[in-house]
Amino acid sequence: MTVICIIICILLCFRYNRTLNYLKATYAIQPDTSFSRSGLFFWFLFEFLLCLVHSFPGLPFEVLNYPTTIQFKDSFGRVVNRTESVEYTLDTILGFVCFAKVYLVLRLFIHFLSFLNSPDIAMVAQKMDYRLSFWFSF
Repeated sequence: MTVICIIICILLCFRYNRTLNYLKATYAIQPDTSFSRSGLFFWFLFEFLLCLVHSFPGLPFEVLNYPTTIQFKDSFGRVVNRTESVEYTLDTILGFVCFAKVYLVLRLFIHFLSFLNSPDIAMVAQKMDYRLSFWFSF
């Protein structure tokens, strides 16, 4: 898992380098603008740190422990109090953070959806009497 995270971070560096060069080439920003002044640095740092977060093997220790009391009625109608503890391990907490990495897949999908805006694609779809939609790209 660690190797995959490092590879993703390296690819993220290449992506932001290409984005910066593209913005300079299209004159969206000045050609002498640095990466930190281009407005991309904050998003790069956010994505980079998000991609670095993952659960390391061998760290299943308990982080939070909440004792809770559950009150319910049994089949005879008696009220029963039961005290249990809810444990949150580091792996559980990092798993929720890692779930945010789904945005990478969504961003890639949105990037490849952008070809639907091409006039050539629209012309072909019109000739074939087909309506372009999400399901077409999916």
